[in-house]
Amino acid sequence: MKMNFSAGDALSLTGAPLRTIAGLVAAKKAVIACAGGAGLRMDPRLIRIIRSSRGAPRVTGMSRVPALKGVLVSISHTSTHAFGLVARQAGVRRA
Repeated sequence: MKMNFSAGDALSLTGAPLRTIAGLVAAKKAVIACAGGAGLRMDPRLIRIIRSSRGAPRVTGMSRVPALKGVLVSISHTSTHAFGLVARQAGVRRA
């Protein structure tokens, strides 16, 4: 877990179902792939995915990375597979 999560994230995931952790890893990998498409390299421990007040996953801290400003994330999982999808919002200007 240390390779994908900061110490604080890992602590908050203690006792979380494996499918939840797998979904977060998949979402972080999707953010990294999006960053790679923009010519950036990212450490997955610096990517924070939180839940909005309505329960939707949200990537935070990307406002400092202009190429990833305004990304949206979706996470889905079954008992055996996890999937993360990231898309950049249309109309969000990159610096």
